[in-house]
Amino acid sequence: MRPVKKHMKDMHFTRKELLEMARDKNRKLPRHLKDCPECRQEWELLQAFPVAGQLPLPDAPSGWIEKAVALGKKDRLLGKLKTLIAELTFDSWKIPQPVGVRGDALQDQRRLRFQADKIGVDIRAEHADEGWVFVGQLSGVEIGEAVLKVGKRTVQPDPHGFYQWSSKTPPGEIFLQAGEASIKLPKIKWTKSKPR
Repeated sequence: MRPVKKHMKDMHFTRKELLEMARDKNRKLPRHLKDCPECRQEWELLQAFPVAGQLPLPDAPSGWIEKAVALGKKDRLLGKLKTLIAELTFDSWKIPQPVGVRGDALQDQRRLRFQADKIGVDIRAEHADEGWVFVGQLSGVEIGEAVLKVGKRTVQPDPHGFYQWSSKTPPGEIFLQAGEASIKLPKIKWTKSKPR
């Protein structure tokens, strides 16, 4: 029995043969490329992107690489260090009180709630003869993880997580430092308009 010859449609070019045909633009292409979609597709790809056998792209100068790496490090550092402005979400002085409850006693007490990201700051202020007494509490952070900066003073939490301080006048600025995040509380007006 004589061996049966494979028909050209059943045979494929090797990658090396296809690469040689793709590099030689003047070469007459064999009929098999027209008849075989697999070989034609690979040949077209090799012709469109002639990178095989080429020299590799040169590296950028080392100074440029170092500058690019340094820029990436700065971006990561800036992403960690952030200052947020807290939003005032509750102010007891803004809530209208019933007629029977209105009076000077409410002028001497105030409750405030601020929110920034996932951190909440509750402050209770009480006016006494000597000045103001403040108690603050945080939510969204562990006890001892954050400090309050009230003006030039740094207030640490007590063992129960309360921040307590007093001053003759209400604070101008309050910052919360929690890890690498700094949260600034908006300035609050400490004079209340008389009820109507």
